[in-house]
Amino acid sequence: MLIHTPTMEIKGHRCRVQVKVDVHPAAPVSLPDTLWFNLPASVADGLDLDNATPFLLALLLPAMYLNQPLHTPGWYSEELSESLPVVQTIFSGWSNMLKPVPILAGKGVRAMKRVNEGMVGSCFSAGVDSFYTLRQYLHHPSPAFRISHALFALIGPPFHHSLPQPYEEAVQRMSPMLQKLGVTLLDIRSNVYDFCHPLQLSWTMVHGLITAATIHFMGHSFQKFFIPSSYSFHNLFPWGSHPLTDPLLSTEITRIIHHAFHLPRTEKTVAIADWPPIWQHLNVCLYRPEGTLNCGQCSKCIRTILTLACTPHLGQFKTFPLQNNSLGETTLAIAPEQWQNLIKDEHSASFFQEVLHLAQTSNHSQVAQWVTMLLERYRCLING
Repeated sequence: MLIHTPTMEIKGHRCRVQVKVDVHPAAPVSLPDTLWFNLPASVADGLDLDNATPFLLALLLPAMYLNQPLHTPGWYSEELSESLPVVQTIFSGWSNMLKPVPILAGKGVRAMKRVNEGMVGSCFSAGVDSFYTLRQYLHHPSPAFRISHALFALIGPPFHHSLPQPYEEAVQRMSPMLQKLGVTLLDIRSNVYDFCHPLQLSWTMVHGLITAATIHFMGHSFQKFFIPSSYSFHNLFPWGSHPLTDPLLSTEITRIIHHAFHLPRTEKTVAIADWPPIWQHLNVCLYRPEGTLNCGQCSKCIRTILTLACTPHLGQFKTFPLQNNSLGETTLAIAPEQWQNLIKDEHSASFFQEVLHLAQTSNHSQVAQWVTMLLERYRCLING
C-alpha cells in the first residue's frame, strides 16, 4: 500500500489535507484512491506534509488486513517506529485476520521536537465517559493538564461524510455548550472509514488508530490528548481504543492518555450527575433518534437512566423520555416489563452488573430489582 505525498488546500477557516493511496491490485475489494481529512485551518497551521505519521496510523489496520507493506515517501515519528511493532503484535493477537506488515518511509524516522508549549485536548462525544474526562481536567490547577479543546469528529459510525446533517446538527448543539465552559470544539471530518468498512473491519476495532491519526494531524498544537476509556480494567477485551494500545500511539510531542479506565461507567455517571451542563446535552443512545438525543429504550439508555435513578438528579436530565407519576416522582416512560433483549452479550451484561452493584450499595431496591430481572432473563436465554 503506497501513500503518496499529501497536498493541502485552505479555504476560509477550513483546511483539506488529502493523499493518493495505491492499493495492490490483488486486493479482494475496491478501496478509495484518496484519503482526506478536513480540519480547522487554525490547527493545521504548521502542518508538515512530509510527516506521514497520521496517514500511516489511519491505514495501518487496512494494510495489516491486506497483508501489504505500508510505503510512504515521507517520514514518521521515531517514537512510533519503536511502538508500532508492539501495536501490530497486539492487534494481530486479537484477530487472525490482521498480519504485521513492514512500514517503509523514504525519509526515514525523525525524533519530533515541540516548538511551543502546546495545548491540551480531549475526545468528546457528549457521552458519560467524555463528560467525565472533561470535568476532571476542565479546571485543573496545572495548564499542562487543563483541557482547552474537545475533538468531535466525523471519522466513523454513527456518522458518515456522505450524510453530514446529523453530525452538523450535533456540532451546532454542542459547540455553544462547550464555548460557555471555555472549551473550543474541534470539528474534523474524513473519509478514512471508507478504507475499513469494505474490508469488514469494524468500527469497534479500528476507532482507536483512526482517532490517534486524527489527533496527530494537530500534534504540533497539542502536548496532551485524552481519549476517555470505554471500559474499566475489570472488563477489558479486544477493543480499538484500549489502555494497552492508546498510549503506544503517542509521539515525542503529543502524549495520548487513555483516561479513567480504573473506574466503571456507573462511578463516572454518578460523579457527573450533579453537573448542570450535561442535563441538556448527555447523549448515550445507540440509535440517536431524530428529534431527541436518547431513545430511552436501548440498552445504553436504560442502564444510564437506571444509574441516574440511584442519584438525586434523574429529574434534572432533559435528554431522556421520562415522566412524572402521581406523586411527582420521575419515572421511566417505558415500564420495565416491556423491556426486550436489552442484554445481548457478556460485555453488555457486565455494564448491567455494575448498575446492580451500585443499586445494592446505595439501597435503591427498585433499581436492583429491575436489573436483577434483566440479568436473569439474559442468563435464561443463554442457558436455554
